[in-house]
Amino acid sequence: GRYGSHFSSPSYFVPCEATASRPAGFMRAVSRGDRVKADPKPLFLAEKGKQGLRIFVLGDSTAMGFPHEVGGFSDWLQLRLERMLPARRVEVINAATGGWTSTNATKLLKECLTHEPDAVIWMVGHAELAGIGDIRRSIDPRWRVQAGNLIAGLSTVRFANSLIQGSRNAKDVARAVGGLVACTKEELKEVASNFEAQTREAVES
Repeated sequence: GRYGSHFSSPSYFVPCEATASRPAGFMRAVSRGDRVKADPKPLFLAEKGKQGLRIFVLGDSTAMGFPHEVGGFSDWLQLRLERMLPARRVEVINAATGGWTSTNATKLLKECLTHEPDAVIWMVGHAELAGIGDIRRSIDPRWRVQAGNLIAGLSTVRFANSLIQGSRNAKDVARAVGGLVACTKEELKEVASNFEAQTREAVES
């Protein structure tokens, strides 16, 4: 993709062999959020089988369930489908990662499609500004990046952000202030254009 170069892993899921305590399957290769330990069992089995129902969830921290690894909507979807379809072997694989842009998710989608999903949930868009650095460099790799970083680092800007932390909707206000400081209309237009292009590519995949 054009943006999101920080996603460079050749494979997000890696195969794991069967052991006495787990069947053969695939485990996550790239850490999600604050996860520091490997999954105790495969996220999904190596063979889906005729009775298998496999769904991948793609997105950023919202889809991931941040700040909680357990109890997100993907977990509830797993439980609900298991009870609705007792004859099926349901696998809802949460492949979302905090801070990922649509470019990252599109790259991962292509890998997920090789694992025979019956459905893909595309919950992407909340972290698009995380890729503003790549977009800014594509527009002007020189003064614009330096100026944006300088302004964002000014003590007055940091002080203004600290003042609103206790106010109503503080996080939204801080995010809006940060966006106004760090992004130009041209850059935001590029963000929207890239999101549209990536989503179209995902749908066509």
